[in-house]
Amino acid sequence: MAGIEFINNSTITGTLTVSGDATLQSNLYLGDSDKIILGAGSDLEIYHDAANSYINETGTGNMYIQFYERLRFQDYAGGNGIIAQFNTDTDGAQLYYQNALKIQTTNIGVSITGSATISTIASVGSDTDKFLMSNGGVVSFATGAEVL
Repeated sequence: MAGIEFINNSTITGTLTVSGDATLQSNLYLGDSDKIILGAGSDLEIYHDAANSYINETGTGNMYIQFYERLRFQDYAGGNGIIAQFNTDTDGAQLYYQNALKIQTTNIGVSITGSATISTIASVGSDTDKFLMSNGGVVSFATGAEVL
């Protein structure tokens, strides 16, 4: 049989260099604050520090998360937080609060479930003279200087 066979529970001290592919048939365990480091300049780190988990892009480039259909951010129990869905004609990107859908992109804009708060002024569309404004809990629609 080609390759090297290891005895169970082997310990390697120092650096292990592998040329070619490496396949694990079980888990890879790292201790707290031990990192998986990727890139020639150690630009990407994945680790846990005993309290929190991190994915750090420490280089000068962008971080891309690519997926086929849906990207889901969920809490530990599986409750939805954010769902980004791009390769289908339905559902769009969705934002949840306590597992309840609140904001969803649509083919014509966004859909809001519940209420929306406007703190001061929000422009409407690409026209700079049309906007919504809030004054003491009253929301008004205005065009230019004229409040409707």
